[in-house]
Amino acid sequence: MMTVKQLKTKTRLLVFFFLTVAVPSLFLAYLSLRGIQSERAAAERDLLEQHEGIAQSIVNVIEQELQRIEQTADDLLNRQRRQDPSDLRSMAERIKLSSPLVGEPFFVSKTQFVFPLATRLFRRENDAQMIPTSLSMTESNEEYLQAIQREFQARDFEGASAAYAEALKKATAPQDRVTVLFAHARALSRSQKTNEAASVYGEIARRYKGLSIAGGIPVDLAARLELLKGLRFEGESSQAADEIVKMYEDLLDGTWSLARVQCEFILSSLKTAWSRLSAPPATLPSIYEERIRKAEERLQGAFESSEELMALEARVLTDLLSVILTRHDGTSSSRRWKTTVNSRNVSVIAVPSKGANAEEISMVGVLLKADQDSSGLLSLLEKLVLPPNTLVQVGNERDDRAVGSLLPETARKTIQVEFPGGVPAWTITLYHRDAAFFDQLLTSRRRVYVLAFVLAVGVVVFGSILMWRMIAREVELAKLQADFVSTVSHELRSPLTSIRQLSEMLQRGRIPSEERRQRYYDTMVEQSERLSLLVENILDFARFEEGRKVFHVEEADINSFVSEVVDRMQHQIQHEGYRISLVTAEALPPARIDRDALAQALVNLLDNAIKFSGSSKEVRVEVLYDDGCVAIKVIDRGIGIRQDEIKKIFDRFYRGPNEDVLATRGTGLGLTIVKYVVEGHGGTIAVQSELGNGSTFTIKLPTTGTEDYAHGTNSHH
Repeated sequence: MMTVKQLKTKTRLLVFFFLTVAVPSLFLAYLSLRGIQSERAAAERDLLEQHEGIAQSIVNVIEQELQRIEQTADDLLNRQRRQDPSDLRSMAERIKLSSPLVGEPFFVSKTQFVFPLATRLFRRENDAQMIPTSLSMTESNEEYLQAIQREFQARDFEGASAAYAEALKKATAPQDRVTVLFAHARALSRSQKTNEAASVYGEIARRYKGLSIAGGIPVDLAARLELLKGLRFEGESSQAADEIVKMYEDLLDGTWSLARVQCEFILSSLKTAWSRLSAPPATLPSIYEERIRKAEERLQGAFESSEELMALEARVLTDLLSVILTRHDGTSSSRRWKTTVNSRNVSVIAVPSKGANAEEISMVGVLLKADQDSSGLLSLLEKLVLPPNTLVQVGNERDDRAVGSLLPETARKTIQVEFPGGVPAWTITLYHRDAAFFDQLLTSRRRVYVLAFVLAVGVVVFGSILMWRMIAREVELAKLQADFVSTVSHELRSPLTSIRQLSEMLQRGRIPSEERRQRYYDTMVEQSERLSLLVENILDFARFEEGRKVFHVEEADINSFVSEVVDRMQHQIQHEGYRISLVTAEALPPARIDRDALAQALVNLLDNAIKFSGSSKEVRVEVLYDDGCVAIKVIDRGIGIRQDEIKKIFDRFYRGPNEDVLATRGTGLGLTIVKYVVEGHGGTIAVQSELGNGSTFTIKLPTTGTEDYAHGTNSHH
């Protein structure tokens, strides 16, 4: 329980710490924290201003690119008012090269809407080329009519084939010859002459390009499809696979002008042909599967692109022309416009022409590239020199096609701006990646505040720990001192009471025999020596603590010195039944010692050995030479010491928690004085102990001689 004095001491230390350390440190920490917040707000304002400038620079760069596109289109219109369809491709290529932002150039007149560079699988239905099949030969060519009767009525396919060959001789018009050739090939195929039929289909595909059969399908395309239906290439399946891949590539190259329904029919026919060709037991090389897969993927993308172009044509013709041309004020200034096609944002730049007639180009337009392909926009962003930790992304309104810097998880958005008027339909977003804490600490302007804050907190924490330890130490010392005073008082009272009682009895002559009188005298001497040892221990401890202890050393023979101390101690304890055995080594070198101090230390060790010897009544002392030193060992077979207490037993006032130790007389200074004395002689003291099996204390002292000595021993009891 804490005493009033201890409580006052603790309170005084706490108040002192609070007034001198805690209050100033906390005030400094508060000022530092306010400084950090102010500096952070200022840095954030500077960052926003910087990013606003960067965003404006990006807007200016893209605006310059858009103006370059407009200027190129306007120059083309001014230099070339009338353009044939064959010239549109070269004009589109010039516009394409003017800026990386150009996606698809297009041209608009009052009669057509053209994307010269776009890959299109099909066009609008009314744009598909339709050349009607001539059937006049059915009335003028008798051989042709006879061949039809033989094929379909008589089911004479070989005769029909020969009749078709005669009819071909009289057919002179290309469309008539195509009609007869298709019929001839059909008859050959039905008569199982597949090789001859394939030869006829091949002739049609080579010689009659540009014509169409009924339904608007190009003649050469129809012939190649018929050729694939039979897949009769005399076992050359690889040749058939090559033909399928070639037809896929021709579709992608825009070889034929098809309507959408025609394109879908062709794609379905090619897939059917490939499935038949690759079905078991086909042994086609795996390379054909990869080629067909890639071709189908390209066609799928081209199909979607063609749908978008058709949707754009419809949307632009209905909306763009009405918005731009009808509101045109007579100048050649450009117009920017945005719309949505198939759930995608589309940005358009259109440059109208003044006074264009029905034959002339009334508008040059551009679909901006970033709406579908970000590579052009990315190439512009890569030219920007950005400050460290600044990241930029440009995307559409939904941010699903944003391009620019890769964003780490630590990036935070600072500002987001849009283009004036919302065209292009893109947003510019800037991010900032915060540097690591220690980088900020070393490079930012707030490092002084941060360091001051850390220092203030560190002072408070360190001071608190230090003060807590000081208070705990003071309280512990106060407790130890209180226990020491109580113990010393008890230790003094016991011998004094014994001496007083025996003295009174001797003074009054109440001792019946001389033998008992002598025993009382011996007891009085023993108690006096005990009292003297206690006082000497206290006085020596005070001298050691204050640094006033002076050793008077002289050269001495350790054997004789230890023997004297043991004899004196044996005389004091012999009536209690204890015995001290001594074993000394022969011819030990001398050592320089303070006889009184070292004797007191040895007596303290012997006294401890006797007090804690338990049921054993024997203590053993050994003197030997060990590694250049004289060693004095005090060995008992008593209660022993726990391993976790060995390092504490030399602390002042320390007495172990064992009940046997607490019940034994003592002040807790004996071993402390032993350590002071041994270390004052330049020696060391060590302890080996096992709980319940006794302890061994070993004192090692330096010697003054180096001569060898005999390893024999002398025993004394």
